[in-house]
Amino acid sequence: MYMVLPIKLFEMREIVQKEIEHIPSGDYKQNLFRQIYFTTRMNSLGKKAKITDDKNEVLKYCIGSLKEFFQSKGEDFIPQFDNGFFIIKGVDDGNRV
Repeated sequence: MYMVLPIKLFEMREIVQKEIEHIPSGDYKQNLFRQIYFTTRMNSLGKKAKITDDKNEVLKYCIGSLKEFFQSKGEDFIPQFDNGFFIIKGVDDGNRV
């Protein structure tokens, strides 16, 4: 028997999969960035969202959280993402991909 996903969940995954294409994979920090973006963005599109459903705000939130985390470990974090696709202000724009 196959499990059928609710249409809403399928649509959410489709949206996030298209967006994650604009955040390249890379070293462990970059891959962690992709994972956190995916889960946070999925939450933002759900019924019990803890953050706004705007992709740019989700990206900004993820970058801020990871910079704070790595800074507490004495490390830098330079996110890589397509800043032609994501438009964020007040955050280091990362590297254009």
